[in-house]
Amino acid sequence: IRQNQGKPFFCMVAEAAPHEPFQATEALLRRVPDGIRGGIELTEKIVREKTAEFARSGRMDEKTRDYGGFTEAERRVVYSAMMIGLDDSVGRVLDALKETGQEQNTIVLLFSDNGAMRFIREGNLPLRAWKHSMYDGAIRVPGFLSFPKGGITAGTSYEPMIRGMDLYPTLAALAGVPIEDPGALDGVDHLPAILGKAKAPGLEWNGIFVYYGGYRDNRWKLIAKAGFSELYDLKQDPSETEDVSAKLPDVTERLRAKHDVWLKQHGANVNYTPPALQGPHEAWADGQVLEVRWAAPQHSAKAWLGIPLVRHGRVKGKDPTAASYVCTPGDCLVYDMKLESMKPGQTAYISPLRGEPIFGGNRGTGIDASGTRVSSTENLPGPSNEWKRFVLGLGNSAASVLPDLRLVIESKVKGDVRVLIDNVQILKPGGQVVPVWNGGDAPAGQTALTCKVIEWQPASR
Repeated sequence: IRQNQGKPFFCMVAEAAPHEPFQATEALLRRVPDGIRGGIELTEKIVREKTAEFARSGRMDEKTRDYGGFTEAERRVVYSAMMIGLDDSVGRVLDALKETGQEQNTIVLLFSDNGAMRFIREGNLPLRAWKHSMYDGAIRVPGFLSFPKGGITAGTSYEPMIRGMDLYPTLAALAGVPIEDPGALDGVDHLPAILGKAKAPGLEWNGIFVYYGGYRDNRWKLIAKAGFSELYDLKQDPSETEDVSAKLPDVTERLRAKHDVWLKQHGANVNYTPPALQGPHEAWADGQVLEVRWAAPQHSAKAWLGIPLVRHGRVKGKDPTAASYVCTPGDCLVYDMKLESMKPGQTAYISPLRGEPIFGGNRGTGIDASGTRVSSTENLPGPSNEWKRFVLGLGNSAASVLPDLRLVIESKVKGDVRVLIDNVQILKPGGQVVPVWNGGDAPAGQTALTCKVIEWQPASR
């Protein structure tokens, strides 16, 4: 700012706070108001130690909301200290503009990239949910804009929602820069409405997040998931508490059709629903299979384990294709699995997102070999002596390299788990098969985990 005094400049300041990891200096912790502190004494040393422990263990308890040793009250204190640090940083930028005489003629824009994470319970209230979703708690954030010379001054507010893609044409208008072909942009200029000279543009947009898509048409908001949709009336229900898709099927179908057309126009496929497999689709494990045993701990409401399936030539014959292949929309993940030694509250599945949830945010949800939507956490049977074949359609949300594939085991109870898998592969629309794991080396063992290749001979075909 000081070096470019008197000439045009662009300065982007990407603040890490208040993102994880939790970090706060002694001075910032002392400035947290007593009403938030509530008698809690935290030092910089204690915060560092708890943050390091969380990084090592990843321990979290959804019931008590105890994350890595931080209680919810302690997290609120550290979060507040981080926000104070953020405020200080923004203040330094504004002070520099004022000191150099550039305050009146500089556009200043401040906003967050997404809503708060779930470790702060009331972080996004009254909006629903947290980061990593399409609910408004994740995607609707406050923004601040200042440009006194351009008529943007303190003490005014603008209620209509501005999309991220609207910032370019709006800022261009503020700077007096013409856009050659405004029709080629997805965003629209909000400046006339901000200045009170025109009505706000209608709010209609498509959105894609990692796990699913969304379509907003003014008061109506559709969340598009694999095989089904949710619909919310944001005018009557801004907290998105009631899914009205069943009550208003016409509105739901209209918005879903618009969303699907938009996906096709842009070559996107967030939630690919594969057709039922043609011909036999029974599981058939033969020869070498991967056996995974895990002693699930009891220290968490939900223990989670992700085992990479492709690394160091774990495909039979060390097929180099699997190490470099990138999943593309329209691919199917196919695998055979047999669950043994499992209790209620335990499950296993294969995820293409480094173990992250897929398809509507529900772990293990997808389409089975017969074309039926299933969820490993809800509809899979308990321990049995039968192999089952599973098929998941891979959309943009899972367009990753095969080394990102993980065998995931979840447990809400203490106890031993035994899982057998075989024939993990990617099936392309044209019928080509890319092997992921069909025998070979086992992944390296971890604490309380045993992975080994064993021989499995089926009784009959």
